[in-house]
Amino acid sequence: LAGAVRGEASRFDVRVATSGGATLSMDFSLLPLYDQAGRVVWLIPSARDVSEREQAQHQLQLTRQAVEQANDALLQVGPDGAYRDANAAACRLLGLDREQLLRLRVPDIETQIDVAQWPRRWRDLCDRGSLRFETTVRHQAGHEIPVDVSVSLVTSGQGSFAHVCIDDLRERRATERRILQLLQFDELTGLPNRQLLL
Repeated sequence: LAGAVRGEASRFDVRVATSGGATLSMDFSLLPLYDQAGRVVWLIPSARDVSEREQAQHQLQLTRQAVEQANDALLQVGPDGAYRDANAAACRLLGLDREQLLRLRVPDIETQIDVAQWPRRWRDLCDRGSLRFETTVRHQAGHEIPVDVSVSLVTSGQGSFAHVCIDDLRERRATERRILQLLQFDELTGLPNRQLLL
């Protein structure tokens, strides 16, 4: 109020309780109105209900937190193959920080695709709506990681992008090797067993 009386346009958020007990979020403004001498003689108030916008922002924040805290690596990829977003799990999987990862494209990380093959994969995704495959990705340290990849096409007013979920297969592969070892070799001696001989 003091600022508006001095001639400053004031804008602030106010929470208003309705007669029904609900709380509304209001975007409130006070505009000064001057007389001929240049003195503020009136303050013109205006208010706009921004409750829906505030709820949408809160929901967006919750969704972002859920994505960020997910165990699976989640990424957004544009039609050009560039990474647009990545959660913490994706950064950990690849040994990169978010800024490094967002400077890369799919062929920089996935070992079984190159720049020339990317447009065909994007067309396949657009035709089918989703893709699922196993591949390997390159860690920052240089080693390769076997992964299961699920890709869904997302279309919005700003265009299309791929929502990518990557599942690390290293533990599953180690378990499979251990099971195969148990099936074909004696656990006590480590020697080949009858099944392997046959």
